[in-house]
Amino acid sequence: MSESDAEKKQMTRSTTRMQQISTSIYRKYKLSVLYASLTIPVGIILIFFDKAPSRNDFLDHWNRAEQIAAGQFTAIPDPSGTGNYGAINKDGVFEAFNNTAINSPFTYFPSVFGGGHLRISCLLTLLFSTLFVCIAISLAKQYDTIIFGIAILPIFFLSSIYPTADAITNSISLLWVAFILYLY
Repeated sequence: MSESDAEKKQMTRSTTRMQQISTSIYRKYKLSVLYASLTIPVGIILIFFDKAPSRNDFLDHWNRAEQIAAGQFTAIPDPSGTGNYGAINKDGVFEAFNNTAINSPFTYFPSVFGGGHLRISCLLTLLFSTLFVCIAISLAKQYDTIIFGIAILPIFFLSSIYPTADAITNSISLLWVAFILYLY
C-alpha cells in the first residue's frame, strides 16, 4: 500500500468519524434546535410587530415585575384594609394585582433584567423560556417529542413572549418533568 493510499484511508476514517459525531449531535439536539428555530423568530415578530397583542393579565404582571425590580419582593396589603395586595404607584395611589401578588419573584427575573423596557423584557422572557425548554428537550432522551409537543402548543408559546411569571413557571416545570424522565 502506497503512502498516498494510507493517507486517503486515514482521511476517509477521520471523515467518517466526524460524520458519526455530527450525526449523533444532530440526533441528540435536533428537536431543541427545531424548537429554538421556530419559537425565537416567531416570538420576535410577535414581540416587535404585533399591533394589538392580547396579553393575559398584562398590567398585573407588569406591575409585579416593576415592583420586584424596585426591590419590593413581596406585595403589600392595601392600606385601606380591603384585603387586596399590590403596590403603591409613582403617584402614591395603591394598585391592586391580587392574581400576580403571590407569584415568586424568581419567575420575573427576565423582566427585571429588562430594566423596565417592555420589549426587552419580552425578548428576555422569550430567550430564557426557550433556553429552559431546549434543555428540557435535550434532557428528556426518548421522551423529547413529548416535551417538544407540549412546548409547541400555542398556549405555552404565547405565554413565553410576554413578561409573565407563567412563561418561566411553564418552562421550569417542563424542565423538571424532563429531569424526572431523564432519571426514569
